[in-house]
Amino acid sequence: MRILVAETSWTTVALTSQLIAEDIGVMRATDGEELLFMAEMAHLNAVVFDSRLRGLPLGSSLRNLRNLDPNVSIVVIGRTDAPEERARALDLGADDVVTETTSPAEIIARIRAVVRRRAGRATPRIEIGPLLLDMETQTASVHGTLMRLTRLEYQLLEFLALGLNGVRTKAAILTQLYLLQDEPGSRIVDAYVCRIRRELGRLGADPSMLRTVWSRGYMLTDGQAMAAAA
Repeated sequence: MRILVAETSWTTVALTSQLIAEDIGVMRATDGEELLFMAEMAHLNAVVFDSRLRGLPLGSSLRNLRNLDPNVSIVVIGRTDAPEERARALDLGADDVVTETTSPAEIIARIRAVVRRRAGRATPRIEIGPLLLDMETQTASVHGTLMRLTRLEYQLLEFLALGLNGVRTKAAILTQLYLLQDEPGSRIVDAYVCRIRRELGRLGADPSMLRTVWSRGYMLTDGQAMAAAA
């Protein structure tokens, strides 16, 4: 996953530290203007910010984020547990609202839950034929045997799985993996894809489930999509 956090409170700073400790990609903004700039530049799974975000009212924040990406998951951290504050944020477009006393571990669990629901998944486990991804442990297996993947290779596979049957461009993949920092050339994506296909084949899955869409990018397909394309 790739999470954008506006670090404007002790709660969000602690959240960022926990995300990094759990090896989840995190991008940091310092105010509302930077939050929107970074949200426009990167493909994100979720955005987390304080209900009193500096430089941008709550309504404007949610409206602008939804205009940039209607599918991004948004978690708002409220200053109080007042029902009217929570209701307002939800009505304006937030997927979940927590308070600033909520532990980082619970916020991360809630982030995972809203990201899964946006992707049409009820649990952290994504099953695609013989392939199983566990978003909680960040592992992938085929027919019950763990795939030998690096951290970035797993993240690429998860990125494709969350957008099952949809094309991900190389630019989007690079941003997802490197967070706009020290991005290598696009050929590194080809190398990662080759290694993932090799692992799929080694464990008895069809490597062609990870398809190249010429001049566009890559996609992970299920059996129905592969049959329709044949």
